[in-house]
Amino acid sequence: MSRDTYLLDIKKAFPTFGKEEIEYFNRFTKSITENSEENENYDYYSSRFGNPKEIVESFYDDLEPQGIYSRMKDTKFKQKSLKLIFLFLIINTIIFFGVLSLAREDAKDSHGSYFDDSSITYE
Repeated sequence: MSRDTYLLDIKKAFPTFGKEEIEYFNRFTKSITENSEENENYDYYSSRFGNPKEIVESFYDDLEPQGIYSRMKDTKFKQKSLKLIFLFLIINTIIFFGVLSLAREDAKDSHGSYFDDSSITYE
């Protein structure tokens, strides 16, 4: 169980978890599985293989600077894209409910007293 916790902490330590990180993590997991007993404690794994932060740092140390730069650029682009999509959805939701409210008011006005909230049944 400590091995699973250790591996999970390593996985969480990565700022992004793309294709190269997954491959590195899978190789690292395989190496740990082959070179240690399952019942070892967390401290054993940290002392033998390094703490999760050190492992992630070693992964990025092995990457070329251009690879790191493009990775950061891609991450920024994804973050900006998600923010724009979220903003777009919020604005569309506000517009939708605004139009719905106007349509409801218009329907009330055109039907006069005949149309009131108590005559609508929801099932």
